[in-house]
Amino acid sequence: MRKHENHVSPGVGGGRIRVTLSGAAVRGIFWMLLSAGVLSAGENIFHRADRLYRNGRYQDALQAYRVALQQYPHLGKNSLLISAKIGMCFYRTGQYRRASRIFELASREASAIQDFLRFFHIKSRFLAEPGRMPVGDLRNFEARFPQSPLTVVADSLLGEYYYRFGVWDSAAIFYRKVLSRSGQPSGKTYFRLFQVSLLRRDTTAAEKYARNVLQKVPGDTLALQALQWLRARFEQTGKESLFKDMVDYLLRQKRLREVEGLLNRYAALRGKTDFYQFQRLRWLYRSGRYGEVIRMASRKERYFRHPKYYRDADLYLARAYLRSGQRRRSIEVYLHFQRRYPGDKLAPEVLWKAAWLSEEEFRFERAQRVYRLLAERYPRSSFGPEARFREGLIAYRKTAYRKARRLWEHHLNRETHPDSRMRLKYWIAKTYLKEGDFLTYWERLGELAERPFQTYYNLKAFLLTRDGRGLHRRIDSILWNSHRSQLSLLPEYLESMERFVLIREIFGARYFDLEYRFVLRRGNADWKFWYALGELQERLGNYGSAFRLFRRVFFRQFAGRNWEEVLFIFKRLYPLYYFDLVHQNAARWGLSPALILAIMKKESAFETRITSYANAYGLMQLIPPTARQVSRQLGQTLKDNLQLFDPARNILLGSYYFRSLMRRFQGNLYYALAAYNAGPGRVDRWSKVLSTEDDDFFMENIEFEQTRRYVRVVMQFYWTYSLLLFPGKTPEELLLFPENIINQTETRSSGRLE
Repeated sequence: MRKHENHVSPGVGGGRIRVTLSGAAVRGIFWMLLSAGVLSAGENIFHRADRLYRNGRYQDALQAYRVALQQYPHLGKNSLLISAKIGMCFYRTGQYRRASRIFELASREASAIQDFLRFFHIKSRFLAEPGRMPVGDLRNFEARFPQSPLTVVADSLLGEYYYRFGVWDSAAIFYRKVLSRSGQPSGKTYFRLFQVSLLRRDTTAAEKYARNVLQKVPGDTLALQALQWLRARFEQTGKESLFKDMVDYLLRQKRLREVEGLLNRYAALRGKTDFYQFQRLRWLYRSGRYGEVIRMASRKERYFRHPKYYRDADLYLARAYLRSGQRRRSIEVYLHFQRRYPGDKLAPEVLWKAAWLSEEEFRFERAQRVYRLLAERYPRSSFGPEARFREGLIAYRKTAYRKARRLWEHHLNRETHPDSRMRLKYWIAKTYLKEGDFLTYWERLGELAERPFQTYYNLKAFLLTRDGRGLHRRIDSILWNSHRSQLSLLPEYLESMERFVLIREIFGARYFDLEYRFVLRRGNADWKFWYALGELQERLGNYGSAFRLFRRVFFRQFAGRNWEEVLFIFKRLYPLYYFDLVHQNAARWGLSPALILAIMKKESAFETRITSYANAYGLMQLIPPTARQVSRQLGQTLKDNLQLFDPARNILLGSYYFRSLMRRFQGNLYYALAAYNAGPGRVDRWSKVLSTEDDDFFMENIEFEQTRRYVRVVMQFYWTYSLLLFPGKTPEELLLFPENIINQTETRSSGRLE
């Protein structure tokens, strides 16, 4: 048996199927790849028909296939691809009876897409006779193809059928099956279950599904209907859980007036209970009425009869003091919280906040004590490594470099996380630089430079020590030759990819993505299969999916290896997707193409149609107000936010916006990246508080951990891309730094000789 026969897509007929193909079938795969544009060849008789089909001109494509088959009638009998496309042409043009016959004939023969052909046969029959749902065929479909991703679609159709005819119990069963089988169930499915629960008079289930609707589709009309029912249900029962669900939803949507109305209604129904007072406290805080929050929370015994609300009241008191500019009082309340609730899950974060605020108040001794307390009391929390680092950073900030070094060396012996260890080693080296011990500084950086791509700190050490040593020449040579060291497993796994290619070419991107996500959730293949699938996604232009597959392979199989051993996948982790657009805009706005690629890699992982929780769109994750402003500056109009999914427009607007940030911050990459993530206004404030030319020091003192990590990661990506695109060349922002240090070293050495 050949090796690749074991690595196939989870298919149809029960379990994983082994695809064995004849020579004709293998030629068929070549034909599929040719039609999909994956392989290039000259014009052929079916090229025009395929082009019309891919452009959605199904009536014209149908006529073109007919003309082609008149010249080559045997292809229509022997090619599954062509016959299925003709069936889809009939389906897309509303000729469902003809489509059904073609799909039925095609599904009788065993093939990699037998489940898809059978499903479209059933669906075409239903569309031909809308009054007759082929229930038996759909049930048999699930029994015959239990491992097909289309069972979710079949369940949804059955749920709709039983819902339409009032068989509520059966409808609920199939909708719940959709939820259990779907990786990303839609809000509509939850809403249907909500409706069915009401019709079955199961109010407990209706409450649960109404909550799901509010969470899944908060801005949809379905959420408004669910909210209206929850409001009526609350009027009937007065249940606090329903009231909280509504308040949570309305606060997330910033509909504060409606929350106020709900509070008044609750007081009328249930009185001003502890629960009411706490929800009112939340509303006051979200409304920005911090003075009222402070008055209420500082006299919590007056408002709350039960001590269980005291903890949350203390937190709101600290936050309100901070929001109203009373930092020192906020610090005192945070510290009081930790003393009163030392075992609370938020206790480490509260100490972290108190220490950070103390730093901003320039109360360094107190900040150090709080960081030390945090590191000692909660060493395993996520704030432990940060506290250990910042204790030394305060000493560094006060120019007590030897003390900072002692603290960091002490913590280095206890630190286990590789990234934290590299950061400590890098800053220990910087203390020697500040003391003028340049030789030790170079030695310490050289140790970090041995593994240049491990962390930001290793890579920066590598770039700062580019003095022509053998290590750098070797790595430069490897990176230069890496362009020729690509590994391709797609030819080896071509037969295993047959199902994916057929689905994409015949049924379109939507069903291809359905199959891909289904296979991804199962995850029962070896790394070579996933690597080959990544190549296929790359060839089909699905760059986001391709990148995530390569990243999956790396972290599951090669993360602990020396990067030189896995150079073939190292290049896959730094792809040059959309490089023509990137290079064009980089040249236009005076940016490095490596920088634009790094931002895209961090922001979207090269996924074009992606929206973040902050409502940012596309490759460079632009929020609509910024995109509209930049569009006006370029003399363009952004009519629809969906235009930001277009790679050309997104890269144009994103790169121009970043150029404007670079100008605003006098070419400082760290400042510009922080502004891209957190907003330029915040960076203006941070730069005033931290007036420094040391970019590392500025980065480590950014207020938000998310932004600190963002700047660090993008800089690492940027420098790595720079090395790949321009081996042997140091990025401009680091070019003068080593020369200055070398000059200082030579001057110091000559002084010693004298």
